Amino acid sequence: MGAGPRGSGESITYQGVQFGDHNAQYNYFGPVVRTLFIGPVERLQDVCFDPAPLERDLDLARFAGRDWLIERIDGFIAANPRGYVLVQAEAGVGKSTLAAHLVWTRPWLQHFTRLPGGRSGEAARKSLAAQLIARWRLAEQWAPDGIIPPTSGRPEWFSRLLHAAAHERNRSAPGEPIVLVIDGLDEIDDGPEVDSSGPPLGLPGSLPDGVFVIATSRFGIARALHGMRRPIAWLEIEVDGRQNLEDMRRFISAVTHPDSGDERLLRAVRDGGTELEWFRRAVAQSCAGVWIYLQYVLDEIRDGVRGPRSVAELPSDLAGYYAQQIERWRGAPHDEAAQRQWAQAIRPLLGVLAAARAPLTAEQLGLFARVPSTEAVRVFAEETIRPFLYRQDGASGEPRYAIRHQSLRDLMEGRLQAGRPDVAGMARALTAQVHAAHRAITEALTPPGTEDERDWSDAGAYARTHLAAHAAAAGVLDALVCDPGFLLVARPDAVLAQRGGLHTADGRHALAAFELSLHDWTPNARSQNLTRLAANAARLGSDALVAACRRCADGEWPIRWASWGGRQHLKLVGGDDVVDSVVLGLVGPRPVVVSGCFDGTVRIWDAVSGARLGALPALDSAVMSVALGRVADHDLIVAGDEEGGYECGTRP
Repeated sequence: MGAGPRGSGESITYQGVQFGDHNAQYNYFGPVVRTLFIGPVERLQDVCFDPAPLERDLDLARFAGRDWLIERIDGFIAANPRGYVLVQAEAGVGKSTLAAHLVWTRPWLQHFTRLPGGRSGEAARKSLAAQLIARWRLAEQWAPDGIIPPTSGRPEWFSRLLHAAAHERNRSAPGEPIVLVIDGLDEIDDGPEVDSSGPPLGLPGSLPDGVFVIATSRFGIARALHGMRRPIAWLEIEVDGRQNLEDMRRFISAVTHPDSGDERLLRAVRDGGTELEWFRRAVAQSCAGVWIYLQYVLDEIRDGVRGPRSVAELPSDLAGYYAQQIERWRGAPHDEAAQRQWAQAIRPLLGVLAAARAPLTAEQLGLFARVPSTEAVRVFAEETIRPFLYRQDGASGEPRYAIRHQSLRDLMEGRLQAGRPDVAGMARALTAQVHAAHRAITEALTPPGTEDERDWSDAGAYARTHLAAHAAAAGVLDALVCDPGFLLVARPDAVLAQRGGLHTADGRHALAAFELSLHDWTPNARSQNLTRLAANAARLGSDALVAACRRCADGEWPIRWASWGGRQHLKLVGGDDVVDSVVLGLVGPRPVVVSGCFDGTVRIWDAVSGARLGALPALDSAVMSVALGRVADHDLIVAGDEEGGYECGTRP
């Protein structure tokens, strides 16, 4: 049977097939196609993120300025055969608006991490892959019948597709650049399949000719330097830079133009008895180049929440503005009802929103924050903090909510610098609330009882995808990965991505057993997968997982012990370059494999599970030798390159 929209897998074509039933033999000399349907189906249109909501949220119709930055981007593309352009700026300075303007005005491909679900590295690669396939008509080979294969989320598959798209471009439209715009590169969760020593998102270090990546990021993404081969352009938007401030003034003039400006905003300014030129100067001075700050303030004025004359009294920075809003939500210290509402509803709901990994319904918000009143949740989301939320209407019409801008989450997680001690104190209290929210979400999503009593059959999509991340943040991932019921229903990539959240030998061994089992993992085959999981847990010495599997076993012969048999091997997948040297040894109690490559990278793997553990900073030339040793109670990895340089690193 031919491939169809029911499933995805591999199709094998036979010529001249013979088969029989011992009584008769049948000969077919035409093509016979066998299709193996494996796993969930994903269509090209289903994996693409729709950036349409950004047009309204970012007010692209009134985009102004950035000519100086766009000119430098265009100049880089014109002057180089290929390469990366990284636009860096502090939170809230308009990186997303710039990226969206480029996408709206040019035939460039895109991914925005601020869209719901956009922080997943696998989802980002699939979305970009679907756009490449559609733009360069590659569906026949890369997505037959419009079905994108399960491997499409892997970096090596995406790299091959990028080269195929470049080849087709050379044939059908020579000279036209292929440009990928990726907004929020620093916010993407790469997952375990991405080499931590290479570029974020698993992007290829060396792009095909005619291919360019324009990425935005906050400062501090030094990792992007590793693995990216030149040419690279590093562009910065300085908050208080002359060009950024001038761009903001131009935008304010456009949005308040008497003939073509925003009517609601103009009406609010007029009704407030405020002179237009004074308002323009005051709001530009107060927001001082921070664009998300400006958007918040203008929205408040449009909605009548803030008077136009109050812009002269705004806090001096974004953190102070957030603190002012939070103080308003908390209410007066002497107001007992307001303080009770803050402690029992608003603060827990804020913590859940900051901890959430995807937009949540009002029901989910109430469940995770332990707020039983649906009306209280609705008022909170639709009235109290509505300007600070992104609202997404689901297929059923039920709204889902997420924090609108990463900077508010940064404040609540202690990453947004505050200029005043009182703001810093508030941020610390909110950080504690976010940590409590991770614990509360983990408890809410975990069925009651012990491992052999829990019923995971009703686990929803959010739990299957994000529970491991919440458990890691709450410090309880080790216990969760020793629960076979959870491993049987969870998304494997989502669990493996949290490897760094494990703290015990039992947890690490359990995850290694799970990873080994995935080689022959069959969706919805509970008994078969449980047996395989138990066998690998016994082989790797994961006592907790073996015991849990034994209690959950359906058969009469639960596995208690297993050992390696026959010839076994693990393929350690790293970079694409030549391996010049390799060493096997111990780092602490863990057996590891360390390799040195021609491209200067030094990679480290767990010798038992094959899991990639990390890498040393790249050397300047080919690594010719690597060694392991112990000096003064420290495990060391030493690498030497062909130019006589050495790199020394501690245990991974």
